[in-house]
Amino acid sequence: MALPAPEEAKIYTSVYNNFKGVDFTNDPTQVYKRRSPSALNMIPDDGGIPYKRTGWRVEYNPLNEIDEKEITDMWAFDYADESHILYVKNGSVYNGLGDNTKALITMKNKECDVVGIFFNAISGGAFYILADNELMEYTYSDNDGNKTFYFKDIQPYVPTTIIGREASGGGKVYENANLLTRKRKESFLGDSKSLEYYTTLPILKNSEIVKIKNESGEYDTLERVSDYTVDNALGKIIFKTVKPPVLAGEDNIIIEYSTSNVSTAAEQLKKCSVASVYNNKVFLSGAGGIYKSYVWYSAYENANYFPDLNYFVVGDDFTSVMGLIDLGEYLGVIKEADPESSTIFLAYSLTFDETSAYAVKQSITGIGALSKKSFNSLNGEQLFLSEDGIYGISAQMGSDDSYLASTAVMNRSYFINKKLLKEENLFKSVSVVWRGFYILCINSHCYILDSSQKNSWATERSNLQYECYYWENVPATAFCVHDDALWFGTADGKICKFKDVDKYGNEAFNDDGMPIESQWTTIMDNDGVTHYFKNLQKKGCLVTVQSMDRSIANTSAEVYIKADENAPVYIGAIASEEADVPQDFYLKKKIKKYKRMQIIVKNDLLNESFGIQEIVKLYTLGNYSKNRISNDIETYTLIVDRDSNLFVSGHDVDSLILEYDDKTGHLYYYEDE
Repeated sequence: MALPAPEEAKIYTSVYNNFKGVDFTNDPTQVYKRRSPSALNMIPDDGGIPYKRTGWRVEYNPLNEIDEKEITDMWAFDYADESHILYVKNGSVYNGLGDNTKALITMKNKECDVVGIFFNAISGGAFYILADNELMEYTYSDNDGNKTFYFKDIQPYVPTTIIGREASGGGKVYENANLLTRKRKESFLGDSKSLEYYTTLPILKNSEIVKIKNESGEYDTLERVSDYTVDNALGKIIFKTVKPPVLAGEDNIIIEYSTSNVSTAAEQLKKCSVASVYNNKVFLSGAGGIYKSYVWYSAYENANYFPDLNYFVVGDDFTSVMGLIDLGEYLGVIKEADPESSTIFLAYSLTFDETSAYAVKQSITGIGALSKKSFNSLNGEQLFLSEDGIYGISAQMGSDDSYLASTAVMNRSYFINKKLLKEENLFKSVSVVWRGFYILCINSHCYILDSSQKNSWATERSNLQYECYYWENVPATAFCVHDDALWFGTADGKICKFKDVDKYGNEAFNDDGMPIESQWTTIMDNDGVTHYFKNLQKKGCLVTVQSMDRSIANTSAEVYIKADENAPVYIGAIASEEADVPQDFYLKKKIKKYKRMQIIVKNDLLNESFGIQEIVKLYTLGNYSKNRISNDIETYTLIVDRDSNLFVSGHDVDSLILEYDDKTGHLYYYEDE
């Protein structure tokens, strides 16, 4: 009697598509199937499909070894109908590239912080540099249409500090002293008796300008010696003749002078390393010493005037201010991390006129900033790097119009934290926002948050997460975005730019002539049944490579399979020609008795693009799984042929597997299906 034919094993299917970003934090076996535990140099297109990133090229090489210094800051902006890139290297600020490169400023202290300030409150906009105890403005001269750009020392506003002052003193405070200059004006009410007029502070030698009002109401400048003499130490102007007012009760003498007194606050203001523009005022902080917690602010729409009383103190004196950010109604002040002190504060205006003062309230404790150059705004959310990852601050309001501090500062980088936080020298990290991506770079590694892909993540420290991506071989020490292209400077003084496919075609896919290694991997997938061995089917398994734009002719992919603890096995490659439809690569590989499997798709060829759309895996279930033997255990396949002969073979025939454990001395066997 013939035996019934055995039933065919049920075939199961796992489909990997609608890909998200990377997940470096969870175990590779626990990652969500749409994410990759080890994707490299990929970035999503508008539909979310991961593509190999474009490469960069060197736009400027240092002229000699002396010029091979780290680029520490970069800025790009439009001014006077032209586009500009400025960068800082070895204590100098440069503009231009190649033969047009020119050092506009050279600092005495080459290690000083350099702060760039865009102040659009001024008509036409303005760009300032605060460095080496100087505030300078970027400007130009025009010679018959030929513009020459340069930095000039600003002309600080000279305030009239006292009005209605009598010869011997007194008067009314009118404007506060300007921390940017020692100059001030004092307005006096002359009389018919006094010859000696005293200023409030000593007068710096040869700094005074003395004016007197004439009968037409205009001021005439007097001459030293012929009209008056000066006692600098006493702050005294001695007139040759009395100076009664033209109109009774009206000031008629102005003494403008520079004081010989030195203001410590003024010195520290010019050492600030953090700047922001908020409510049409410039805010500065990040000074040293006892001024670590001071925040100074300019007059309304006037970056040339920092009144000496325009400041507030934030928190304790032991932690420095690391960043100033615009939070709508509030100015956020972020300090260094300190588990015992408040680290995030909210400054708000007490009044709503141009001379408003500011108060500060405590917001968050413990979450402080790690890098001053990590601050950037992504879709209205302010991001920065802390010791626990990248955090976001949003200006969220409660029902009573109060600020919801407890829910406003949230971690946004869960999926990359495990890898990111192991990087060395995180305080040196730099960031930029480009085409909707927040990019943080350290040690030539880029950690990327995608503003277009968010997912809910309700935990104590997060209410949402951005999808994340990871790049290597981007040696950026400073970033800027210029004409919609991403530029960066390097530690050896180069200026580089990322390439666009529209301009470079396939040649966009190299890093200054070198191939870009890219890959996408599935998770180490147990398909929900670790307790069963699985068998990968030879038919039906495939990898779908995304179709390319016709301007990109070259694209290919290599496919590897990693089963359990074994090394990845090369399966094959696909080269996609110009096509309007995706290209499918069939694996055609049978793999038996695995518990977990990962499929790896790579491209590391020069001038080739690469996009991954879908991966399909077909498998059957086998026997219950068990522990694998160690490397010290030898495995034999023993076969009994039709004549009952027993021999060892590696052929795939009906056989028994015998396993000898030299630690226990036991011999195990099972069927080789």
